[in-house]
Amino acid sequence: MTKFFDLNIGKILEHWEICFAIRELIANAIDESVLSKSDKPFDISHNKDICTIRDFGRGINYEHFIQNESTEKLNDLTIIGKFGFGLKDAIATFYRNGIEIVIQSKFGIMSVIKQAKHKFTNIETLHVQVDEPFDTNFIGTLITLKGVKEEDVIKGKQLFLIFSDDNKNILLNGSYGQIIKKTTLKANIYINGIKVADEDNFNFSYNITSITGTMRKALNRERNNVGRTVYGDRISKILCQIDKNKMNIAKEIFMHFAKNSKPDDINYKDVQVHIIKLCNSNNVIFVTQKELVSNKHDVDLAIKEGAKEIVVSDEILKVIQQIKDNNGKEIQTIQTFTKSKNNIEYTEIPYSSLSESEKGIYDTHSIVKNLVYPKNDNNYKLIISSDMFVKSNYNGLCVNNKRIIYIDRSQLQSVEKFTGVLIHELTHFYTGYLDVDRNFESVLTDKLGVLTSYIIGKLL
Repeated sequence: MTKFFDLNIGKILEHWEICFAIRELIANAIDESVLSKSDKPFDISHNKDICTIRDFGRGINYEHFIQNESTEKLNDLTIIGKFGFGLKDAIATFYRNGIEIVIQSKFGIMSVIKQAKHKFTNIETLHVQVDEPFDTNFIGTLITLKGVKEEDVIKGKQLFLIFSDDNKNILLNGSYGQIIKKTTLKANIYINGIKVADEDNFNFSYNITSITGTMRKALNRERNNVGRTVYGDRISKILCQIDKNKMNIAKEIFMHFAKNSKPDDINYKDVQVHIIKLCNSNNVIFVTQKELVSNKHDVDLAIKEGAKEIVVSDEILKVIQQIKDNNGKEIQTIQTFTKSKNNIEYTEIPYSSLSESEKGIYDTHSIVKNLVYPKNDNNYKLIISSDMFVKSNYNGLCVNNKRIIYIDRSQLQSVEKFTGVLIHELTHFYTGYLDVDRNFESVLTDKLGVLTSYIIGKLL
């Protein structure tokens, strides 16, 4: 006996493309395969203008056309659907585009017609015509589409991770989801394997496999162009599952930090801190934009010693100053760098251990000091050292809070080297100015003038 079920559809989602309708049928087949724990995978085929979609689950019946929340699907966060919207919207789209849809299961043969509503002969809506089944032992559901183009089938399949090129480029499988290498200009965002959005400024594509009830409620009816607020937190959690076994991903992200260019997906606070903990080393120093100006001397010193400056926000700096990296080391910031400089390890070379030539050059110290800073007290200690500047191009260092001037022994090879470094470090000591400071350069220029004037006076 033929039955008719009113879908109560006049016009709905007219902007839907055919590929979106095909997406809904595929999504239902995938969900049913999961929920029914089917031994056979679902199948999609296309020949000329006919497409078939088959699952091997429990079989569809007319009650599935009721627009209502599926308790079964709501309780299983691994599946895609939740309402009765998808199937009904797909049917409306196919009908509007002249594509015939026939659904077969053990419960009947279902097709779509347009006819008058019961008791409202002037209003026509879409109805499902339910005829007796061909086979009451039929396993699953077979959907046949007639008059559909192959390109629309391909476009519909590409909305799923399992059918896309992204499925071949998975970089990380985590408990929250997958990180996928981006192969096109835009990144693809999937939720449980179905594409819901794309992003212009993401470094990776993602498949979110652990979703919350709140996320499920936020997924819109059309399942495309979903807002970032829905999945942003999950992407942050996925990236924070990168560990030492996936350092290739961490280093790729860190490369963007080094370039001071942060795509939106790696610009989350938790992600930045996590990657910094993984990639911290003496070869980098984390600074803020403000510190690049206010602490230019120390930044330049770190760079000269081989470090690359990585610019972070004030907020990130406050966090990393309070933590250690994954090896238990402090994160290298301006504060830790200068602290290490104030705890200098060196080997002091006693005057008695110097060669006669070195002693002669060292003895010019008092002459030079009295020439350029005659009115200042000798309230500092001059140390000739070794093993202090091995990793640096610096030949001298002034540590004002310890009132010490260090000069490397290599500078005692000539009077020119020694006195040049000495005047430089004396100027630091007596003025407190840092390198690349206009005031420092001005004072140093004055002292060079004093020295030059003295020399010329002797020559005349």
